[in-house]
Amino acid sequence: MRIGINIPNELMRRLEPLKPELNISQVCREALISKAEKHENAMRHLEDERTHKALNEVFEQESKFRAIFDMDWEEKGYENAVLWVQCATLRNWNDLYKLRAIRREQGRPEWEAELRLVSDEGKRVPCFDELYRDYYDTRLAQGDEFYDWLEAQDVDIDWDYAHRAYGQSWLTYVDAAWNVICEWLERDQQTLSEKRDDTRANRPTPVVPEHLLSDSGTSQTGSFQVLAHQAELVEGVDPLKLNRIAGEPDVDSYLADGQRAQ
Repeated sequence: MRIGINIPNELMRRLEPLKPELNISQVCREALISKAEKHENAMRHLEDERTHKALNEVFEQESKFRAIFDMDWEEKGYENAVLWVQCATLRNWNDLYKLRAIRREQGRPEWEAELRLVSDEGKRVPCFDELYRDYYDTRLAQGDEFYDWLEAQDVDIDWDYAHRAYGQSWLTYVDAAWNVICEWLERDQQTLSEKRDDTRANRPTPVVPEHLLSDSGTSQTGSFQVLAHQAELVEGVDPLKLNRIAGEPDVDSYLADGQRAQ
């Protein structure tokens, strides 16, 4: 491979007397080879057991300190949501959705509505606030070396991002669990409705007891009939006035008896 190199004018002036015996290309090759060999010899020391041991000690300490900051908040949200769903009662669910409704009215994000929960067995389900507190407890438990490292690295946790990532994944799982409950309720209601329809369809035809039937001879096997009656009244007689006519002689007789008694 042919490459070009730049040589300062001052250096070329100094090399001018050496031109008859100087092969610049050869000098450059030898210089580059020497540089490469020195680098390779230095890199071989990385394979030494002593060097590996020293590097491993630094690596473990660095990893320990970084682990305090490198938490997967989204995964932690899912993990704690699973525990919450496994321990929650109907009352806990109702309290959660009341709290979410309040936050909606206040214009605050619902993913902040994580509800603290202690199971019937006394098991406490972790929440974001406890993770926050545990982080600072872990941080305070470190020695001066950690704080020297912290100052040199200039790192810290973005708590707004951490809370949002945790809360959104927590709420995503909880909502998915509630949707399963709603699907079960819908199937249960559908089954109940089908049973009611079957019951209505299979109801027996009502049977009227014999003693409730009229004396007209009507039975369960026959229908009740009203028969017309031919009165054959004399022409000109008004049947609606017959009762009044029939009662007039009785009135006359009653009045006559009263006058005789006086």
